Amino acid sequence: MSIGDDMRHLLEHPTVEYIPLDIVSVSQGDTPAGDGSSNLMVAADARDMTDWPVPPENAAEVSLDGAVALLGIGMELLRCAYRGHKVSILGRLAPGRFHLAKVTAVYFYQEDLVFVVYDRDGEVIGESTSRIPWPGSALRR
Repeated sequence: MSIGDDMRHLLEHPTVEYIPLDIVSVSQGDTPAGDGSSNLMVAADARDMTDWPVPPENAAEVSLDGAVALLGIGMELLRCAYRGHKVSILGRLAPGRFHLAKVTAVYFYQEDLVFVVYDRDGEVIGESTSRIPWPGSALRR
């Protein structure tokens, strides 16, 4: 697991300050709507995925035990790095396609996170804000 040279220029801080996260692909295919738009959806609970615009059998394949589901609509998700309140993802546009994946949530030390997908030129192609409960959060209350 590494951040990779193709992603370093997208990060705001030195790469040593980031935790690289493996993107585990679950499924890829054509979007039901196929309108060519791009979007990112995030879920920490499988119940949050019931309204996602992917075939139901694809969403049912995701086991979220300690992970967060990512749905890239109109994009493919390639690399991921985490720091503070931000999860930076390198992706590429794939009009009319979806990429259902997951990343571990074990390393998240904040609950309110912003997930941002950049293309190789640094343009934002998808973004989502999500509250991801972490195991230690119950102890802080």
